[in-house]
Amino acid sequence: MAYLFYLPSLLCGLAISVEDARHRRVPVLWALIGSVAQLVSNIVVAALGNSFFTVLQSILFALLCTGVMALLALVRSGGLGRNEITAMFPIGLAVGMCALPAIIVWWLLMLAFGLAFTACWKRFDPQRGTPYRGDVPFVPVIVVAAICAVAATTLYGM
Repeated sequence: MAYLFYLPSLLCGLAISVEDARHRRVPVLWALIGSVAQLVSNIVVAALGNSFFTVLQSILFALLCTGVMALLALVRSGGLGRNEITAMFPIGLAVGMCALPAIIVWWLLMLAFGLAFTACWKRFDPQRGTPYRGDVPFVPVIVVAAICAVAATTLYGM
């Protein structure tokens, strides 16, 4: 039943992924609610396991990942933006509970899935006739990579 504690970030991630894919925006309020819900879940799990360091660990990893994403957005304008930076924190809280191996796997999966998703999206752009033509939503890649990273580290004990 340990997988249930990742549910707040999963639901928040799915909601903001759909919103990013449809309208290229991530509501900050949704990300804030998802972050608070995931933080409460992290505290409950830490209290049950008497390991409160994991809460601090998840917060620090989430901040680190959000900061790295912000730096990446600054390096190349037009690539990553505010949506991806906003989505990193609530998702990073869940992945951060799994420690450093999950973070490394998450970033590697984001790279692999991101390259494949971007190539497919540009080739088969389903929004050709809309104002979002040519814009690739990256939040779904962040969420799918996080799900795979958490599943890999939880199931295989990395």
